[in-house]
Order: sequence, then C-alpha cells, then structure tokens
Amino acid sequence: MRGVRCLRLKKACRAQPPGAHRRKPRQESDVTRLEQKLDGVTAILTASQLGALKATDSPLQLPTVPLLSLTTCFDQFIKSMDEARLMLDVFRNEFMPYFPFVVIQPHTSLEELRERKPFLLMVVMLVTCRHDITRQTALGKTLKELIGQKVMTHGEQSLDLLQGLLIYLAWYNVNIHLGGQLTVIVHLVMSVMIDLGLNKHYVPRKYAKPQRDYFRLDRQEGARETLEDRRTYLGCFYLTSLISMTARDFEAIRYTKYTEECYTIISEAAELPSDIYLVQLTRLSYFVDKISRTIIQRDWDPSSSISAPIGAYVKSLEAELRKYKASMTLDIAQSEVLLLMHYHAVETFLCEIALDENVPASRYGSFSTTRLDLLFACLTSAKNFFELFHSLPSSIYFDLPYCIFTIVSHLFVDLSKLALCQHEGWDQNYVASCLNFGDVMDRLSKKTKEASEFLQTNQSAAEATSSQNTLPRCVPPIWLTVPAKIQDIKAVHEARRAEQSRKAQSESQDCDVGVELPGLPFESALLPDTFSFFECLDEPLWQNWA
Repeated sequence: MRGVRCLRLKKACRAQPPGAHRRKPRQESDVTRLEQKLDGVTAILTASQLGALKATDSPLQLPTVPLLSLTTCFDQFIKSMDEARLMLDVFRNEFMPYFPFVVIQPHTSLEELRERKPFLLMVVMLVTCRHDITRQTALGKTLKELIGQKVMTHGEQSLDLLQGLLIYLAWYNVNIHLGGQLTVIVHLVMSVMIDLGLNKHYVPRKYAKPQRDYFRLDRQEGARETLEDRRTYLGCFYLTSLISMTARDFEAIRYTKYTEECYTIISEAAELPSDIYLVQLTRLSYFVDKISRTIIQRDWDPSSSISAPIGAYVKSLEAELRKYKASMTLDIAQSEVLLLMHYHAVETFLCEIALDENVPASRYGSFSTTRLDLLFACLTSAKNFFELFHSLPSSIYFDLPYCIFTIVSHLFVDLSKLALCQHEGWDQNYVASCLNFGDVMDRLSKKTKEASEFLQTNQSAAEATSSQNTLPRCVPPIWLTVPAKIQDIKAVHEARRAEQSRKAQSESQDCDVGVELPGLPFESALLPDTFSFFECLDEPLWQNWA
C-alpha cells in the first residue's frame, strides 16, 4: 500500500497498528465493584453453611404446619374450670358405665387429666357438651382437624391419643352430622394401637417388627403391659368386632392368645367394678369373631368358605354361646339390659346366614328344614332383643353409645329381611304377628318423642331451681329428624313388600316394571345390608335416595 494516496484526504495511505480503533472498556464504578465483592462474600458463606450441614448430616428443615394447641382449644371452647368439672362428672356418672374400656378414676382431678391426657379430656368435653349444641359442633370440627394433624402430619403415638379416639368412636353419633367418617376413624384406632404395640406381648428388639427396632436398645424388664393398656386394647377389639358385624365389612382385630390373656388377667384382677362388664363384652365379641371366621361368607376372604353343612356349625356355636350365657354375671348396675341386648344380637348374627339368598341349598346339607329352623331362631332372637331395647328408659336414649344403635340398625335390617323372606314353610303373616316391622319402627319414634319431652321437663325444673351443680340439656339435632326418617324407612320396606305382591300376582314375565313411591324410585328403595341408623338420618344420604 506504500505510495498510494487517498483521493479524499489527499494523503498517503499508511498501515495502522493493530487495535488502533478498538473501543476502550468502560471503567466500573465503585458501587459496582462493591456489589461484586458482596456477592462473592455471600457465595462463600453459603458454601460454608452447606458444607457444615453435610458434615453433620443434618437434614434440611422444611416448613411444617404448626400443631393446634390443646391448651388453646380448651380455653376457646370451655367457659370455665367449674363447667369443665361438671362435664367431667357427667362423663364419669352417665357415659362411662356404657363403655368400660376407658376409665377416668374418681381421684383423677381435672388439672391432672389436662396435663397428662389433654386429648382424651377434649374428646370427653366434646361428648358431654350436650348443653350447647352450637359449641359442640364447633368443637367437633376442630377435633377432626386436630386428629388429622396428630396422626397424619405429626405421626403421634400415645395412649392419650388412642383412648381419645376410642371415646370419639364410641360416641361417633355425636359428630355424624359433620360427615360420615366411620371407616377412617376405625382404621386410625387400629393403626395407633398397632404402632403402640398394645395388641401383643412386648418382645426383644431382635425379634420385633418393624426391622429398625433391631438397632434400638431393649427397654427395661419392669416396663410391662398395665391393666390400663389391656383395657384399651380390648376396647379396640370390641369396637372393631361390633362395627364389622353391623356397619362395615372389613377385617376386624382378631381374637388371639394375647386377647385371651388380657381377658383372663382383667377378669381375675377385677380392679374396677366396671371390669365385670368389660370382660363379658369381650367374651361376646369373641363369639362375633368366631362366627365371622367360620360361617359368614365374605367375598374378599378366600378362607371364609366352609366345608361342613351350615347347620352343624350353627349348632356347635349355639351350644357354646348358651353355655356361656349360663355363666354370665347379670347383676351389673346400669348394664344388665345392655349386656343381654349384646347377647341376643350375637344370637341373631349366628342365625342370619339363613337370610342370605346367595347361599345354595346344598350348603344346608340333607336336612331340608335346617334353613327354616335358622329363620325361626333368628326371629326369636330379634324379638328378645327388641323387647329389651324397648324396656330401656327414654331418659338415657340420647346418651347411649353408637355401638348400641349400630346393633339396633342391624336388627332393623334383619327384621325387614325376615318379614320379606320367601322360603318354603316360612309364613310372612306369622312374622308380622310376632314382630311387626312397622310397629317396631313406630315404637322407636315414640321413644324419641318421650326422651325429648323428658329433657324439656327436666330443663324447666332446673331453671326453676337455678341449680349451679347441673348443666342444662338440649335435644341432639339428629334426633329431631328421627320421626320423619322412620316414616321414610317404613315406606322403603312397604315398597319392597308391594313389589313382592306384584310379582306373585303377575302371570306374565314381561311385566317387570317396579312399583314406585312418589319421589322414591323402587330401584333405589333398598335397605342396604350395611344400613346404619344414624347414617340413614344423615341428610345427604336421603337426598341421594330422593
């Protein structure tokens, strides 16, 4: 390029050194440099913290939902300590005799119970808050949330929690209007019981499950099962057996050698007067378990099939059951009638396989009258049961535990099936003359009205005397709908009877149109096998039927 001139500038062209036109970098400000230094320091500190966490094997802490405070719950829903003491006395005197598996000793003060077993105390407050239904409902909603947090979120395992769940389940009818969760509560009870190890002997860690316990030290030899632990376990066994018999089809807690041991130890110790009632309820639950595993046909249990004729099994268990009745102690304050009701309910449960139309005739053996005998035995037991139930004073109806009414509802279904059963030699008119379904339902409606009137009379008397040692009473909301719901149940029963009559009179098989009641289609007019009295009082269920 040497010697060449630029025509525009009139100058000679010269080669420029490299980078002559490169832009000079902008100098960073002091603020920018300071920010970069701070970012570097932050990165160093973060790295050192992560290194420390790795060195100590500490897990990262994730945010958790704080557990609802039982102290706050008590202060929010209980007006005063005096009110709480009255409610605790009500539980001891009027509720606890019906459920002897969780006992609060007379010498246990409110303050001690609040400190040692706060969850059990709050469930007791829920059950006995019968003088303020609005507050009882709000407390019920709070306790449902608390149960979910304790069991699912925080994985709590304690005798306090298990005993509280047992009382919650025993008076499940108190919260039925908040939504049915019977199966959930039952399995929570079973889960906490298993996690606490109350369903078996303590075994050394090297033999225990889960396997992680192998690497823990064995507990002291003196730490053995207490009578309170055994009562709680038997309460789990009793409730799951009863609910499995009457309301839900699930695998209940089995009667094992350890169950027998708990039964024997409590029977021999007889530490509390209520233990006499407890051991007899446990023995009757043993028969429920035995019947369930020998006679009842369950689709989900392949081992429930039986080989010998049904009549042979029933006769054997019937003899064992009657032998036990002869040894029963019936002079139990406030519990004699309820104990006999349990006995006749088990008798009915033993014979109700005859109501199962899916059992082939061959299963009854070569004796053609076996099923007929079982039907009559079932009717006799049901009649004995309802005679006892109707003899109960109306004043205690609203305080009876859920287990009593789930038995009642189961017997309602059995009676309906007996009244509608079609079998050679079986007379439906005889059933109606012996134990009329409509009359039995009307009797319950009448008893409910009597119980409501009793509460109103006592309430007026209490207001007149202005007594400070008693709490007022309110009729539980669910019982206010009983008379109307009973009429609906009777209508369902009559719809099925009408359908039977129509089929009997029909000469053509083409006529297959069901009888319908206004607003109640026949195809939905069925009393389900797992019919629960309180659940049938639940409004959403009836809305589905309508």
